[in-house]
Amino acid sequence: MASGEHLEAFRTFDFDGDERWKSYVMNLEIPPGRDKNAVIERFKARWYKREIDPSFDPSTVMPSRPSPASTSRQESARGSGTPPSPPQSSAAADDFIRRSGTYSSRPAKSSPSEPGSKPLRGLTLGSPQNLLFVVHTALLLLGLCVVQPLSSFLSYRAWRWFLALSVLSHGYKVFLKYGKPALRPFPAALKAWFGPAAMSTDFQYLLLSFLFLQARPMTLVVVPIWVLALYHIFAYASQHFSSNPLWNKYGADAHRFLSANQGQALVFNAGAEIGTGLLLLLGLLTPARSIMLTFIYWRNFLPARYNTPDSAAYHRQAWAVLAEKASPVLQAVPLLQTPINYIKRGFTNYR
Repeated sequence: MASGEHLEAFRTFDFDGDERWKSYVMNLEIPPGRDKNAVIERFKARWYKREIDPSFDPSTVMPSRPSPASTSRQESARGSGTPPSPPQSSAAADDFIRRSGTYSSRPAKSSPSEPGSKPLRGLTLGSPQNLLFVVHTALLLLGLCVVQPLSSFLSYRAWRWFLALSVLSHGYKVFLKYGKPALRPFPAALKAWFGPAAMSTDFQYLLLSFLFLQARPMTLVVVPIWVLALYHIFAYASQHFSSNPLWNKYGADAHRFLSANQGQALVFNAGAEIGTGLLLLLGLLTPARSIMLTFIYWRNFLPARYNTPDSAAYHRQAWAVLAEKASPVLQAVPLLQTPINYIKRGFTNYR
């Protein structure tokens, strides 16, 4: 096939309809200040070569650096008040990027190195993307320490460190996405910031981690944060270490497996979040009960997850499975239907 035919096949490929590309682009983390359209196009070409056509040459579609003439024309356009026309990108790709934990539309103070340009060099903590990779790796290791059965002391200390680091990391992601809340005019400005921030996964996991920071260890609390950290680590590694032999031998297959099963992982996370709520309800029957924590979890966290666009579909699916499993019990004990209906109203009327 000629190079022109390869390029035409790339241009006509249905990226929006390919689940593998959707799973891949969902995990992209674009450093603030970069042209996200150009970065997406660059990753799209590399992904197409790796997954669809190994003989495809990504350099035929990757945007080149602007020439001095074009730069001067852009500067002239800015001076005349005519904004340059932005490159086009698919709406689906923009949506996936905005839903990632580190997307920010605010310009960065420094220009980080291009993702993937030097797979094993330039890994500095100055970039939010690199810093979050280190944090996610630490969360992954601490999560393993929480569930290890050899030392209860280590498990408890890891639980506290895990949640503290989760508070910091998700707070940082909220800052990257929404900036600092404005206080004037008060309270309208604060409400305008809090509205979209509160309906984000990062803010909700910040709340989750803070709520359980002083609580007794519960493994299910760790699970959703740990799973998302795992996905972020593999997404970062696929962008930066793609030419490393160890990654190609061991990591690439694992990343493809995770990408192909991302929907199931998110349903699993929803099940873990619901399971935590059920354990809190059962804990009310024990001396270790936490009435306030249980109330906040069922009144705020679970309804928020049920109604947040990023998690609503997965939570509704998990609740449907639970309702099917619990149907025989509800038929045998009709009195349980009253509190369940009350909880349903709280979920559907959540604001």
